[in-house]
Amino acid sequence: MEPGPTCLGRSCFLAMKFNPYNALTLTTNEISVDEAYLSQDIHWTPPVNLLEPDWSITPVNDYAQVRKLYLDIETEGLDPKQHRIIMIGVMIDGDYSSTPEVTRLKLEKGHIFEASEPDNDDAERRILSQFLKAMRGLNPEIVSMHNGVDFDLPFIATRLKVLGMPCPIYRSPDSKFMSAASLNGRGIGYNPVYFTRPNDRGYVYNDGSFPQVVDTLHLAGQVDKIRADMHAYTLKYLAHYAGGRDEKRLELTYREMMECWRTRDTQKLRDYLIYDLEDQKIVSDFFIPAIWYQQMLIPMPVQELSVASPARKWNTLLQKFYKPLVGEQFKGFRGYYQLPEADIKRSYGGGATGCNPGMYRYFFKIDVSSLYPSLITRYGLTDLRKDPMRLAEKALATFKELRYIFKGAANGKGERIKDSYLFPQVAQMFDGVDLNNMSEGERKNYKTVDGSLKVCINGYYGFLGVGGYPFNSQRSAALVTAYGRVLMDKMIEVAERYCNVINIDTDGLCLQPKLVDEVGSQPPIKHPKTGELIEFNGGSYKHPITKELVKAPKNYINPEFVWAHVQAILPDEIEIELEESHPEGAMFAPKMKNYVYWSCKELAPQTKGLFRKRNRSKLQKQFPIKFCHLWAYESLEAAEAYYQSVLERLEAKPLEDLLAEVTFTQRIPINNKTLVQANLGLPGDKVSFYWASQQTFTPKGNARKKLDRFPIRVVENDDGSLRVSLQNIPTEYVFQELNSDWYKADINKIREGLVNV
Repeated sequence: MEPGPTCLGRSCFLAMKFNPYNALTLTTNEISVDEAYLSQDIHWTPPVNLLEPDWSITPVNDYAQVRKLYLDIETEGLDPKQHRIIMIGVMIDGDYSSTPEVTRLKLEKGHIFEASEPDNDDAERRILSQFLKAMRGLNPEIVSMHNGVDFDLPFIATRLKVLGMPCPIYRSPDSKFMSAASLNGRGIGYNPVYFTRPNDRGYVYNDGSFPQVVDTLHLAGQVDKIRADMHAYTLKYLAHYAGGRDEKRLELTYREMMECWRTRDTQKLRDYLIYDLEDQKIVSDFFIPAIWYQQMLIPMPVQELSVASPARKWNTLLQKFYKPLVGEQFKGFRGYYQLPEADIKRSYGGGATGCNPGMYRYFFKIDVSSLYPSLITRYGLTDLRKDPMRLAEKALATFKELRYIFKGAANGKGERIKDSYLFPQVAQMFDGVDLNNMSEGERKNYKTVDGSLKVCINGYYGFLGVGGYPFNSQRSAALVTAYGRVLMDKMIEVAERYCNVINIDTDGLCLQPKLVDEVGSQPPIKHPKTGELIEFNGGSYKHPITKELVKAPKNYINPEFVWAHVQAILPDEIEIELEESHPEGAMFAPKMKNYVYWSCKELAPQTKGLFRKRNRSKLQKQFPIKFCHLWAYESLEAAEAYYQSVLERLEAKPLEDLLAEVTFTQRIPINNKTLVQANLGLPGDKVSFYWASQQTFTPKGNARKKLDRFPIRVVENDDGSLRVSLQNIPTEYVFQELNSDWYKADINKIREGLVNV
């Protein structure tokens, strides 16, 4: 049973003074919030916390100095019980200055342990022995691989056991699921793998520690669940995604690799493996630092941090702090403290969202900085039944202050960060750095830490509302979103005097400034921080291409003027930013959480929602974006002419010219019967295909009138072009040419959805 009363409505607390928790009413399945009660005093300040937790951050070493080892293997096949390891590639980075193995093997450039001959257990045994000896000598802090938890390490472990060798790799039989990560729209299941002592085999590192295993495929899945902008999860693709490799690299298919091994052309294999190790370093440097620096805040090793959800991280922090205090009595807390039980999962209102559909020219955005964390600390939205010392609030405040330091460093405001009361605790991370003249590399490093802190900060609200964690709080989560809606209503009320509201998205507003003539002249307003006067109209903006400060049109209301008026009605601790201002911009928003916009005509668009759907052909992805661009910057007539040209192209062009535009590439979903029955592959396989017309027949062999769509396999040539590669077509089907009617109908549906707005 969940502790506490089932009703926290105002009728139960008539004798109490204002308290946000008085606005709650709990039923078995739902939490409702009296927003009018919260709205009556948005400047209310919670009582001073009488309990001060003894908690501080944990300094960590600079990631650049961390001993990292990148690992990849090449094998004869996928079954470790039958197929041997033919090469083991390793590359290192970090402070290995005291390790003699580095000089001997030149591991910074990558080293390959290569079996001396095929089909020989002794040859494989030798390279495994050499690899394990190098691991003992190097004693890396992190072993980084791509899909290594599912493939490389279990493969190595199985081969060691088959060959009767000591095995320092342990794979847990208990499978786990990463709810905070997504590959192709699905969560990641895995069995944890650890480097550990093999009981009595004597495999111990120099200082008795063990490497932390980090799989960059898991980290990519976490990032893609948030950004939803990755087109693949291969190591080669992610190296390009991270911006670390632009040039063409050596690529080999499995068949080509086996041919190289059979003919003993091992130099090509070695070159290929070195490329993989270089890509692994690029991808690791992009993803891992954000996880590494979370150790300052969350008491978990980096291997666990790399797979843990934000909810698990926060629950671990609170549990490790409070567990030693069980049975103690605190001043201001009734009774003796016991570890809490998880709240029963209930539904409650979400964040503020909305949209006034249309095409808009000249827009700007105002955004509340860290809205939900700010609401929690501003209004004291901590469940005292579980966190009587308000540790979470102090942790959030600490994380936000740390973020101020690293965000300032990343933005080149180095001197200002010394004023922070937390700077002494992280000063070692700035040793030898000229804060007034930081290099791009240094700023990039601090930006990574800033991103890591942002993830921790924003993860706390999600933790409050998730089920199954003892320190969650459905009550607090419901209040956080309710306060967000209340403040957003206040912001909109002010903004609508001077702007047309385009989009409302939880913590921000997208607005179009009105013409001065629509409102009438207004006196200037003082800047909330500097006191400088902000004029009613005109203003300035940073040009999206030149980055120079340019004067905005005088006939429009100044976005900064609107920002200042909105900020003036909010509590001081709730800060908003004028995030973007684009007088040359255009935005098309057909419905909430769906939009495409351009900062100016020449730049690439930013997209969200339906404009970012990935399970589409190139044509279907590009059509709505180009249609809207022509509509915004030329005319609706120009957009319609483009629409007609697309329909004509689908009808007139030969398939070879259209193949790149009409091909779909996706993994076959578990419940998809169409692609499986067409012999394209099995669920989980990544396939490419286009839709052809399908002719079906009755049992008597008569052709049915309806021509439906049927998938035809498409493959990539060596030069990157596409070609048709017929799969085994079921005998009851006869396929025709491209199903242009289906593609035209889909394009027409997209076009109607746009113009009807």
